[in-house]
Amino acid sequence: MIERMHAEAFLYREARLLDDGDLGAWSALLTDDAVYWVPNNRADVEPQTHLSIVYNDRRQLEGRLWRITESGINHSQDPASRTVRFVSNVEVEPAAAAGETIVRCTLLIHAYRGGMQRRDGVVEAHAARCEYRLREASGNLKIAFKKVALLEMDGCLPPMTFLL
Repeated sequence: MIERMHAEAFLYREARLLDDGDLGAWSALLTDDAVYWVPNNRADVEPQTHLSIVYNDRRQLEGRLWRITESGINHSQDPASRTVRFVSNVEVEPAAAAGETIVRCTLLIHAYRGGMQRRDGVVEAHAARCEYRLREASGNLKIAFKKVALLEMDGCLPPMTFLL
């Protein structure tokens, strides 16, 4: 099991990479069998049998990252949102699988889209509870599983391509 201090440092680095838009470096944090999940309506359902906002394996995530960064068809985020992520309340516990650690935290994402033809340039705030399964591989921590349970998961969500 990893120490909380190391888990926090990892989560802070992940938040910085995402806020900086360095999705290639973020992708390198994922294991080959990584799963990324954003539940819909309830955080305690099985994603294989219930509708999810996002439920991606590593291959699907790579396609999503390509659409965001290289495809030129990410129209819902044109111009792209600028984000600042705040990570807090980090908890660490052993996982059932050997070599893995469960890390839970709260996340607050502030997002702003500049260049819009409107005066109300609102800074959106999205709160979530996150759960990770981190795995040590070759001396580095990797994300084997990430769940982002948005506070407003059952509400009307704006385009959130930045949510990774």
